[in-house]
Amino acid sequence: MSITAKIINDIRNKVREYETNRSQAENQENLVNGFKNATQTKSVKYQLREAQSYQTIFETNAANHKQEANRLYMEYKEYIDSNELSEVEEMIDKL
Repeated sequence: MSITAKIINDIRNKVREYETNRSQAENQENLVNGFKNATQTKSVKYQLREAQSYQTIFETNAANHKQEANRLYMEYKEYIDSNELSEVEEMIDKL
């Protein structure tokens, strides 16, 4: 596997991980909103805090993957041939 193929694969993985974490964060946000609208029992308050905690974790992970994908792109884009570069730019645009 060439070095550029490895870099492109790394970027692809970071974008995929970003999308997964972003989706999980949105799911947790929906849970948080549901718990906020529910009757505030001890159990609901606990579940609300837990959902907020997971939401923060997923948002942080998504931001880290986005940052890493952008870093890889900026650092290595001059080494990637034009055909592959358009594919990489499409992936980066998803962020």
